[in-house]
Amino acid sequence: MPTRLQVTFDAADPQALAAFWRELIGYQRVPEPKTAKNRMHLDLAVSGGRGTPPEEARRNVAAAVERAVAAGATKLREVDERGEHWVVLQDPEGNEFCMH
Repeated sequence: MPTRLQVTFDAADPQALAAFWRELIGYQRVPEPKTAKNRMHLDLAVSGGRGTPPEEARRNVAAAVERAVAAGATKLREVDERGEHWVVLQDPEGNEFCMH
């Protein structure tokens, strides 16, 4: 049975890199839709990092969320908790991820 793994890389040629990893690990498509909780959850740090003024950080997150939604993500909710702000989204297959 091939090893199943899904990781996203920042790459100059994503198609070539995807083909490399697909060959290396024997990647297969999953035949069934997501039916339960994510097994892995990605947190994407898009705010600008420590030291970014709070309003600028919120603008950065909002812009990244807008790009994600335009690419096919679904925005689920915004969270403001313990002085932190993040947005929970789903990818086109229903896997949740956060942008902060």
